[in-house]
Parts: sequence; structure tokens; C-alpha cells
Amino acid sequence: MWAFSTDTSWPLRSLAGALIGALLLGALPALWQWAREKERAIPNDSASVTLDNKISFNCYHGPRPTHGREDRPLYMLQIIEPPPVGPEYPGYTSAPPGLGEMKWGEGMPEWVIRCTLTNYADIPFFGVSVPLKTIWREVEKIENGTRAGNIIASRAINSPPLDIGTGSRNEEYFYIINNSIYYISIEVPDTASVRQAGSDQAKNTKLIPPSMWMPMSLQPNSHRKPAPTNPPAGAPPSQAPPEQPEKK
Repeated sequence: MWAFSTDTSWPLRSLAGALIGALLLGALPALWQWAREKERAIPNDSASVTLDNKISFNCYHGPRPTHGREDRPLYMLQIIEPPPVGPEYPGYTSAPPGLGEMKWGEGMPEWVIRCTLTNYADIPFFGVSVPLKTIWREVEKIENGTRAGNIIASRAINSPPLDIGTGSRNEEYFYIINNSIYYISIEVPDTASVRQAGSDQAKNTKLIPPSMWMPMSLQPNSHRKPAPTNPPAGAPPSQAPPEQPEKK
């Protein structure tokens, strides 16, 4: 360290102080540049968050919901017939907040699938959607009723996009309801689509592997009838109305 003895003359002390000051001033730009480089080397939190294995997705059979949710919509993914009868992408519906008791149509199955999403990351995720592999099977009659028969269609259907806060207290859920004339089974993949705060771009993330997973099946709507694909036998072909004679 620099030190000054008591017998050092004032001019010498001033000269030494000026030299030290010059050295420090010359070092400041280098120190500032070094600090900036260190700052760049520290990853940004939002960009460095690992999305994989932060979201768990679990489904189980249960009774259909009887009431809506008090503070947010209740989402339901209704499975109907695959094309060409049904729409290209079967949609989902939602019960508005505070709906109260829910009314179900005649023949709707009493048992549905409830799926729960839990976010274990330190940041919330938005628009979380899971591609559900949906398989339609024929209704095969047996002695004691019916059972699932041959596969007639298979498609991945995206679950309703949900915003999920952090922790188990902020978990979100939705229901899968079979409103088709077929048996259906649901298989869950190992990825989901998510968005982070401040971004409109969705990213794929690996889900936390479930401890045990088996394909889950739902019975058909017993009161639905197959949509006619051809006109009934004996029905007259449609004809244009006869032309009226032009009045003169």
C-alpha cells in the first residue's frame, strides 16, 4: 500500500497523490468493462428457466360435475363423432363462474375423466394445453350389454388452454366427456404446449412422468343416434320447385 511519512515534503505528497489518482481513473474503464462482462455471463431468469419436468398431468375417472366453479370457468372437453360426421376438431365448452347447479342432457354418461395440471416451477405458465390421443371404438353388443369393439378413428385432440400459477394450491383441471355414439379411450403423451409471461410463442415441454398411467375409457351417450349418411330407403329425391309461367 501507498504510505506517506510525516517528514515527506508537501510537493512530493501532492505528486504521489496525483499519480495514484491517475492510476485509479485509468483503471475504472477496465473495471467497468469487467463488471459488464460478468453481468452478461449471468443468465436471465426468465430465459434460463428449464421448462421440462415442471408440470404434472394426472387423470382419473370420476362422476360428472354437478356445480360450476365460483371464481373461474369450468372447462369441459366434449368428444363427439370423428369426421366425416363430427367437426374436424372437437371443441370444448365452459361453464361460467358462479353458475351453480349444472343441468345435463338425457343420456349423458354419469362417469367422466377429470384431468389435473400442477405447475411446480417458480413462474406461472399460460395457455397450457396437452395433446390427448383419442381413440373411437365401435359399440359391440354382447350378452350382458355392450363393449368396445374395433377402432374406427384415432386423433390427437388438444385440451383446453389453461393458465396455471405456481404450486399445488393453483392447480387447474378440466373434464373429458364422451358425447359420441362410440366408446372412446384417452391416452396422454409426455409433452405439453406452454407460454411464459411476456411471450406469445408457445413452447413444448416434457411433463413430469406419472407414477402409473393406463388408457382410460368412457362409455357412449346411450341416447344419441347415428347421423344418417344416406337418405332413407324409398325417400323421393329432392326436386326443385316447378317453374311458374311468366306473367304477361
